[in-house]
Amino acid sequence: MAPTEAFGAGRQTALKALALDAQNAMAHVVLANIAAVFEWKWTEANRELSTALRLSGRDSLTLVTAAQIASAEGHWDQAHQYLSEALAKDPLYADAYMTLGAWVYLRTGKYADAESALRRGLQIRPHWGTGQYFLATCLLMQGRLSEALVEAQREMPRDGRYQASSAIFFAMQRKKDSDEALRQAIAESASDWPSSIAKLYAFRNERDKALEWLERAHEFRDEDLYWIKSDPLLKNLENDPRYKAFLRKMNLPQ
Repeated sequence: MAPTEAFGAGRQTALKALALDAQNAMAHVVLANIAAVFEWKWTEANRELSTALRLSGRDSLTLVTAAQIASAEGHWDQAHQYLSEALAKDPLYADAYMTLGAWVYLRTGKYADAESALRRGLQIRPHWGTGQYFLATCLLMQGRLSEALVEAQREMPRDGRYQASSAIFFAMQRKKDSDEALRQAIAESASDWPSSIAKLYAFRNERDKALEWLERAHEFRDEDLYWIKSDPLLKNLENDPRYKAFLRKMNLPQ
């Protein structure tokens, strides 16, 4: 389903759930996600999360959702606190480890910690979608390019194999291979994950192309767009006034 259709249906279903049971915590989690991921309404998202945390008894799923939204706003310490609480409740919750690695450590430059968290999450759930993509990105940031490429090649095409491979080839100065992987990434993900193409162009320092694909992602309401803040692949854009304007459009702090 297109995001507009999917999130609209999700909202209606959550509201119906609340009409049947006003104490339904999961309905508030869904509404928090819609407000953050689809609408970029951070105050509303946090209000729904506060209600969900109260009603759910702070269960692990709600805590991980709260951590993801906190990290999207750049509240790294708060996100870390939520995830620590989630893992204390459920030490085998793969989503908590993956969120800790990809949403928090990777975006705060703690690449060794990110690698450890991602590997633990993948040990628990080996087929976590985009898990190898994030691990490959983490290794890329550490300059461990051969290892990064191995992880990238293990990823499913739909989950970022070509995007990760293209970035790694570019870092290896294998421009022709990077261009070919970029072509494959566009063929695979242009219609449903345009933000990943934007990040790849940004890493290659092709800023105009990166911003063009960010606008595509914005128009499409790409569900990964809401947590682009401090993504290491976008570092080349951080001083560009056009990128700062884009973050303002999403109501994100610069």
